[in-house]
Amino acid sequence: MYLFIICFSLLVPLLALSIYQHNGKRQIFQLDFVQFMYLFVFMPVLFIWAKAFLFYLLNTEVSNSLSSRDIFTIDTTFSIVALYLFSATAIHTLTKTFWLRKQDDPDFDIFHLSEYFHLWWSHIFMDVGGMIAFCFLSTINAFIAFNLVESQFKLLFTMALGIVLGIFVFFMIWSQDPKQERKRFLRLMKVCLIIVSVYHVFLYLLIEPQFSMNYFLFWFIFSVVVSATISSFSFVYSKKARRLHERMLHQGWGDNIQIFKPRESLKK
Repeated sequence: MYLFIICFSLLVPLLALSIYQHNGKRQIFQLDFVQFMYLFVFMPVLFIWAKAFLFYLLNTEVSNSLSSRDIFTIDTTFSIVALYLFSATAIHTLTKTFWLRKQDDPDFDIFHLSEYFHLWWSHIFMDVGGMIAFCFLSTINAFIAFNLVESQFKLLFTMALGIVLGIFVFFMIWSQDPKQERKRFLRLMKVCLIIVSVYHVFLYLLIEPQFSMNYFLFWFIFSVVVSATISSFSFVYSKKARRLHERMLHQGWGDNIQIFKPRESLKK
């Protein structure tokens, strides 16, 4: 384990340096390829490596002198620092991509590219990432029951809260839908919500978790995703819901540039 950690710590920086010279030569998802590798490949791998190294130290070297609360505090502090580091890397990745594209083409529209990331990819990553996190938590509870005091009222109240939260979740997604001639964001989110809802139905049929507080997290998230899915197909056609949605929007919302080419230009 020790040799693997040491060798791995040398391998990743070596790979990162070896591809540095290829900056500006290729793009993936509108990001410079090298910067994409740094952000979405090297940083997650380094985070996993560092967590494994920390886990190894805490459990083999100092576990006898630390309580579970101490270990939790150390691990949480490390994770927060890692999140700040990842955020800084994300900012650098974007700004470096802007600089490289401008070097390649002095007339390149940097604002158009920044709006592509802002209106499109950032919202997709946040929303789909949240759905995946929900699926992860509900799956854990479907397989592992909690040891809680049974209360039918608490479970029904929890599911009612989930239904309300699902409505709020959809309104958050709806508020991220950029005004574009080619409307695809909300349609994509509806598809993702359907997939997540169907996943929870199959999870229930496969595991058959009991309708009890021991599986409250599963039933809570089940209520959230089903409520958000139903809302996505009903509220967009409701005048009252549209008026409420408009009141929730900040000043200047929707004053966006077109980040995708119009249909007419595609036909040509």
